[in-house]
Amino acid sequence: MAGCGDGATPGPAARSFGGILLGVIGALLALPIAAGLQMMVQELRVEMPGDNSDDRLADARDAKTEATYERMSAGATAPEAGQIARNLAQKNRTADAVDAVGVSVD
Repeated sequence: MAGCGDGATPGPAARSFGGILLGVIGALLALPIAAGLQMMVQELRVEMPGDNSDDRLADARDAKTEATYERMSAGATAPEAGQIARNLAQKNRTADAVDAVGVSVD
């Protein structure tokens, strides 16, 4: 289930479902109720076996990439900052592929 922090919202489906069940009042109440339920599920979620969301190596690499982006994009225009972000993302994807395969790509 998508979390509230990742941009997913329970919008149209919740309003349609609430509207079908309880009419206009249901449509108005469905969105806050669905958002509240979504937050509760996210907070109470139990980590499943194999979930590597607590990957310290990846967290450290992400922090380093963010710091590099901040340093490189300081004073850059929006298109330049976008290109910097694209280059850093490509570099990370290449590093991930190398880690997965175990072979150096030059």
